[in-house]
Parts: sequence; C-alpha cells; structure tokens
Amino acid sequence: MTTRDNLIDVWRMQNPTSKSFSFFQTSSKAMAHIDRTYVHKDLINYVYDNEVGMEQEISDHDPVLIKIMAKNLPYYGKGLWKLPDEIIKNKKFRKTSEEILRSFDKWTSQYMIREHLCESTGEITELRRNGQNPQTKWKKVKEDIKEMPSK
Repeated sequence: MTTRDNLIDVWRMQNPTSKSFSFFQTSSKAMAHIDRTYVHKDLINYVYDNEVGMEQEISDHDPVLIKIMAKNLPYYGKGLWKLPDEIIKNKKFRKTSEEILRSFDKWTSQYMIREHLCESTGEITELRRNGQNPQTKWKKVKEDIKEMPSK
C-alpha cells in the first residue's frame, strides 16, 4: 500500500534510528510503535512537526501527531540543510536556536488560526503582506540560525 500509493511514514522518515512507542500493554509490559501517520510524498515538505505520544492514561495507545502547513502555501526551498556537528554541540548556539524555533512555532500557530478564519483568498493575501507568511518567516529563521556561528 505505501509504495503503490506513494505514502511515507513521516515519523520514521524523520527519526530513522529513534525508538518511541505508541502502544503499551501493562500486563505483559509489551511496547510497540504500531500507530503511524502516513503522508503522500507530495506533502512531505509541508510537514513541520511530528511526535509520538503524550503519556495519556485513557488508552493503551498514545497518539501520533503531525503538523502540516496548508497545502496552498507556496513551496520554498530545495530541502534539508544541516549545520556542522561541532556547532550544534555548542550550548549557547542550541539555547539561542531553541528560542528562535519556539518563537517561530508560536507565530505559526497563531498565523494558522488567523488564516483559517479568512473567508476569501483576498483576505489570505492581505494576511501574508510584508513578509508575514510562514514560508518567508521560515526562510528568515533558517538564515538567522545559519548566521549565528559567524557572529
């Protein structure tokens, strides 16, 4: 099904070696990652967050959650970029980067609510004026993080 339909397990793709479990059976202490979210390969660039579980107690399954930007947003960029490992290990760099990324996540959540309330494409266009769209903001976040080591 996944190959034929061009579906990708997003969490596994972005976490190829991580272990995270979505199913817990207390009597046998069994754990498994049996719950998945599949996304069509054409939407993979729109997924900007995913996680397994929230340690909730009403079920023996933890949810698998993903965040996807609206498909009608313009695609920007050529894909994955990576900073050198020695820069990522720097505590000051990690702290500042985390602050920048958390701020972007908060802004994106607020933006998506505002966009959802728009009743026309004209209102969405107005909302995105002056660089106030997720793609432009994300580009700025990446540029700011990339420039930090040279400062």
